[in-house]
Amino acid sequence: MGWLKLSVSIPADYVDTGEELLWYAGAASICVRDARDSPVLEPRPGTTPIWPHCRIEALFPAPAGDGLRLLERLRQQLTRGRDWQIEELADRDWLRVWMDDFQPMRFGKRLWIY
Repeated sequence: MGWLKLSVSIPADYVDTGEELLWYAGAASICVRDARDSPVLEPRPGTTPIWPHCRIEALFPAPAGDGLRLLERLRQQLTRGRDWQIEELADRDWLRVWMDDFQPMRFGKRLWIY
C-alpha cells in the first residue's frame, strides 16, 4: 500500500478547520508550513502565532490511483483552499529515509550527534 500526499494553501484563520477536516477524512499525519517567506520570530510567552499564509500537507494511506476521489471530496469540504496538489508516494522504510541525508554534527569539543 502506498501513500497520498495532499497539499493545499489556506488562510491562517482556516488552519484549525482545515486540520479538523483532514483528520476526519482519514489523514495519518498533518503538517502546517509557511506558504510564503513570513518567519515568526520570538513569539510572546503563552502565544502560538501562525503565519499569515499557510500550506497544509496531509498524508493518507491509500492504494495507488485513489487520489482523484480523495482530492474531489476534500475540495468540496475545504472551500477556502487553493493551489491543490496531490502526489502518490511509494511505501518505504520511513524511519530510515530521513537518515539518508543526515550528517554527523559536532557541538563544542566533545559532543557529536550522529
